[in-house]
Amino acid sequence: MRDAKTMTKRSMLAGSAAALAVLAMTACGPAAEAGDSNNAKNAAANGASSGHKNENLANAGNTSKASSSRCQSSDLSVTSKPVAGGGMGHATSRLTFTNVSGGTCWVYGYPGVSFVAGDDGHQVGGAATRDSHHGPGSSAIWLSPDEHAYATLDQANPLNYPEKTCDPTYVRGLRVYPPDETAAKYVPDPGHACANDSIGRPTISALTQSS
Repeated sequence: MRDAKTMTKRSMLAGSAAALAVLAMTACGPAAEAGDSNNAKNAAANGASSGHKNENLANAGNTSKASSSRCQSSDLSVTSKPVAGGGMGHATSRLTFTNVSGGTCWVYGYPGVSFVAGDDGHQVGGAATRDSHHGPGSSAIWLSPDEHAYATLDQANPLNYPEKTCDPTYVRGLRVYPPDETAAKYVPDPGHACANDSIGRPTISALTQSS
């Protein structure tokens, strides 16, 4: 009888432990997914998805140093300046990426860019598409502290499209993801953009060292 009672108690304890384990696994599920933040979702929408990330890193060419020396968002400041002489009906801006860290790091590939509006920084229109005519070079761009890399953003004038189709919307600036990053930089650049994400999307060039 004593053996039977002992076996029953052990079975009950084992069952309780299993139940607790299941509850712990269930509780950890949403917490593990909490890192899948809006930044990561926006990065994917802006062409900074893991697929593009792998593509950029795989094509970075001669880095000659560890990939950990790649510039992260926190290593860079980003500014925007209009460029005179853009195409008719287009507005062109030069994005300048400056190494503000204390060490040397490298960049390679296309940034992810979109227009944002409102206090919440919601996206307006579609993310910039990659300019295949101005793609990345054959190797990474090394930036010493205070050195720059540049990308060109070209946007068609919203007035080029029917108002009802374009839905021109005031924007406060740009959400910019450095290549292979999921943390964005906000760049003030007020103007208008088409809220319709199927037309009037800007194009973005790959980073270059020439201004």
